[in-house]
Amino acid sequence: MPKRPLVLLGGSAFAAVMAAARLGPAAARQRSVLLGAFAFLAGLWVLVRGIVEKHRKAPFSLPPLVERLVRWVPAGAGVCAAAALVLGLFCWQWETQAAPVQFLDGREALVRMQLLDYPQERYHRFYYQAEAASIDGQPVQPFTIRLSCAEPIYGSPYDWAEAQVVFYCFPAGGQFSRQNAQLADGNVLGAYLADYDVACVPSAHTPLGALLAELRQNLGRGISRYLPKNEAGLVRSVLLGQRSQLSGRVYTDFTQTGCSHVLSVSGLHMTALAGFLFLFIRRLPLGPWGRSLCCALPLFLYLFLTGCSPSAARSFTMFFFYLLAQALGRRQDSLSSLGAAVLVLCLLRPFSGGDLGFCLSVLSTAGIILLYRPLRNALVRPWRRRPRLRRALAPIVSSLAVTGSVVAFTLPLQAENFGGISLLTPLANLLLVPLTTLLLYGAIPLAALAMFPGLAPLTRAAAFFVGWLARLEIGVAERLASLPGSYFSFGHGIWPGLLGAVLVICFWTGLRNRRTKGRKPASGRSRGSSWGTAALLAALLAGGACYEFFSWQGVISLAVCGDGDSACVLVMKDGHGAALSLGGFNSGMAERLLTERNIPGLDSVFLPVRDSNARAMAQDLLSSRRAERLLLPEEAYRGKDLEKLDVPIQRIAPGQAWQAVPGAIARLSEDGGQVLLQVYGKTLLVEAAKAPAGWADILVTGRKDSAVQAGLTVLAHSGQEPESVLLGEAASGQYLLADGQTVVWIHLWRDGSMKLERECF
Repeated sequence: MPKRPLVLLGGSAFAAVMAAARLGPAAARQRSVLLGAFAFLAGLWVLVRGIVEKHRKAPFSLPPLVERLVRWVPAGAGVCAAAALVLGLFCWQWETQAAPVQFLDGREALVRMQLLDYPQERYHRFYYQAEAASIDGQPVQPFTIRLSCAEPIYGSPYDWAEAQVVFYCFPAGGQFSRQNAQLADGNVLGAYLADYDVACVPSAHTPLGALLAELRQNLGRGISRYLPKNEAGLVRSVLLGQRSQLSGRVYTDFTQTGCSHVLSVSGLHMTALAGFLFLFIRRLPLGPWGRSLCCALPLFLYLFLTGCSPSAARSFTMFFFYLLAQALGRRQDSLSSLGAAVLVLCLLRPFSGGDLGFCLSVLSTAGIILLYRPLRNALVRPWRRRPRLRRALAPIVSSLAVTGSVVAFTLPLQAENFGGISLLTPLANLLLVPLTTLLLYGAIPLAALAMFPGLAPLTRAAAFFVGWLARLEIGVAERLASLPGSYFSFGHGIWPGLLGAVLVICFWTGLRNRRTKGRKPASGRSRGSSWGTAALLAALLAGGACYEFFSWQGVISLAVCGDGDSACVLVMKDGHGAALSLGGFNSGMAERLLTERNIPGLDSVFLPVRDSNARAMAQDLLSSRRAERLLLPEEAYRGKDLEKLDVPIQRIAPGQAWQAVPGAIARLSEDGGQVLLQVYGKTLLVEAAKAPAGWADILVTGRKDSAVQAGLTVLAHSGQEPESVLLGEAASGQYLLADGQTVVWIHLWRDGSMKLERECF
């Protein structure tokens, strides 16, 4: 048997929830049966062999290799049993909670539901988590929905509401699809209000969840009462997990620097709070059980106060097992605590494999436990004979070791879901993590004092300190995010192949060192081999960076994505970017594409459509990206919502031209319905007005070349219309389809050549 059985069981359960979210219920059911059968046969074999050996006078005699494999059969049976149990629970919850209500997709009905929390505001809409109890007057098995509406509902948590709603299913496909993410949050269906005639009735009793939601809301309001908007949003996000109050620009800056984990309650916050509690609890005259209880109880209350996110629940459960071992007088083992915590959470929440934050939290913690000490020892080895310098560099070395261990374990998920990593992550963690810890320690007394109006002088003093820290942290993140070339993208160029070569060299070096372990190397051979490997890796990375930089110089890229009503077109070249609207912005995808190309700001944003959705999405994009100017049609209404963005507004008359990016001239057509882009001898015709049938197209015309024929049409559609209808209505004979999860890239070189790419997210 292995020394750490909980690690194997927790690891198998974690792999099972990730596989279930990635493969779906049907494949999960098949694998659950296969693994369960293997676990049963292995357990039966172990039982039979034990009985036979007990009644034999001499033990079995097996070859050494077979005997070594046989010893792992019990561990394999436990691993398969844990994975089969988790997969079975996933299928059971899908069949009992999600599958029975999928037929409601697209149906409008009168629903009686109970609001479970205050709304989250995002993209100028309000999202509630509610539990539906009856549909059209008929009682149903309660199920949880995510209700969206343009205006908030005048009700409190756990009030009963009755309204006419339209149900819809979340998009599926991929491990971290919207469907899997919502299932991990407990929502099996989405819904939106068909009208705003909502009747609310208070609940007959007040459950504990309502008290916690009310307390969380009052704490957040108290913080906002004493701090400016941006600073209050950061403090509420760090302390209470209320990300909806955080501005888009601040969130983008933290994301681009690789420090978005500090904005949600996770292991960092639990660790900081536990360390703060340990300073006081260890001085109390209590026994091991008393100290463990005094530490676990505040962490438990904080977990539910912040909404009990999967990553925070993982951290608390790990601390619970760690404190339990301490109370029992057992040796504390972080890796076994992590395995036990992951096993418990996967059994209680089998949908958690679709939560990206939970998966990154588990992998990050495992990386820190396994790699932090070796990396730290390797980094301090050159200064082992200089103790003063080593002590001075200890904080920097520790931060680099933590960042390196986290990146090593989470790199596959980051490459798959974010398209790259930030090169500023080590520096950003070194600067922002200590500031976040201090901010958390200062925000706790601020939130407590803000609850009592009579303590206003003390609250203002605490708010001054916390506001100064929050403003400093926001400023540091903004300065780091504005540095050019700080994002390492895997989406284009030679980086995927180059990264594979680096990993092969590292694996070959580690294998060679393992083979020569215990042998006495020749004089200077080991050191020369290490320096040679390091030089080869540095040469590969430097050469790849230079090739990538010069190969994209002068190339104008056009990115098309969206779903018709919320499509966007981006024009990019050498760190410059411009946005053209097609009935609104898919601002989340636009943010990602601009980050991939290391474009901190936009030269211009053209907003031809004048509906509320387009203006709201443009406002969201401009609040998170600095822009030099906002271009509006001559007769378009300006509005206070655009004026308060502090972006210069310029009017564009029909037939007027402007420079989108250097080398690309845009001109509004005489009828105002199209934008013509002149790029290296080609004309790109962009539909400025909303196109019929929910799609918008880009028509590329100009001289023919070997890469693509003239008359290419890119359709940005919602996915609801049949593709045959769209292609039948298109004007040319060559088509590429883009939607909310697919981006069409058009790269144009100075010599007139063109390259097309389709990137799926």
